[in-house]
Amino acid sequence: MQDIWDWVNKTGLDRILWATDLDLTVLDAAPDPSKVTAPPEVEAACQEIDRLTHGRFYIITGRELDYVDRVFPNTPFKVSAEYHNMARFDAAGIQDLNPRPQWALIDAAIDAIVAVNHGMVVRKKPFMRSIHYTHAPGLKDFNVKAQVQQQLQALLDHLAQKTGQVVEIKDGGSVFDIGPAGADKGVAFADIYSRVSGAPVPVYFGDSPGDIPAAQFAKSKGGVFVAVGHDPRVLALADFTLDDPAACRAFLMKASGVTPGRFPVSSITPKSP
Repeated sequence: MQDIWDWVNKTGLDRILWATDLDLTVLDAAPDPSKVTAPPEVEAACQEIDRLTHGRFYIITGRELDYVDRVFPNTPFKVSAEYHNMARFDAAGIQDLNPRPQWALIDAAIDAIVAVNHGMVVRKKPFMRSIHYTHAPGLKDFNVKAQVQQQLQALLDHLAQKTGQVVEIKDGGSVFDIGPAGADKGVAFADIYSRVSGAPVPVYFGDSPGDIPAAQFAKSKGGVFVAVGHDPRVLALADFTLDDPAACRAFLMKASGVTPGRFPVSSITPKSP
């Protein structure tokens, strides 16, 4: 943690564009994603980082925006949701950024695939279908996982033939994230960066292959990528590492100056460019 702490101090929070994934980056996983929660001090830490970065704190997630608002019930954070198919850039409200797929054509078939793979859970979102297999022991077998992915791809090919919209499977690490083609976290970060003045220094926190496009964008603009966890595909790009979401939450608390029961006053003095 000290290395990334030193980088933040050297750069200055008031010069940083801070973007982060949520699940398995800041938040722990749960068999039922609807049960995921964040301690109130984590919400307060994100609020304070937004203040210290002059409104440049963003959440970039494959989850739906309603999920973010449930985890952080007191703050309408700036969010790119569902791999940048929906966004809230400011107080103006929520925007759809792409057409919504016609899920009714394949939902029953997706449900049938999930039903025969014990432990799989499908989350149905406006733009996406996220099929979680963290707790599906059968998919630890690479051949079973590949077979399930082929079954899902056949459904997406059928959907494209029927509607003309290309929908793709994104590698979320332990989830098949299915959504409109061409939308990813790198596109999200580039769009966010284009809307922010002052050429800030970007930092991105993520844990899975789905975060790699955002990591690459941050580095392309002279920023850094902080990998959370131990996925070798993600670590290959990392400038800094944190062991797990608990370590990431601890860093958020340290950077913001927020402590449990004491909200806040930052321990970092923002530095001038």
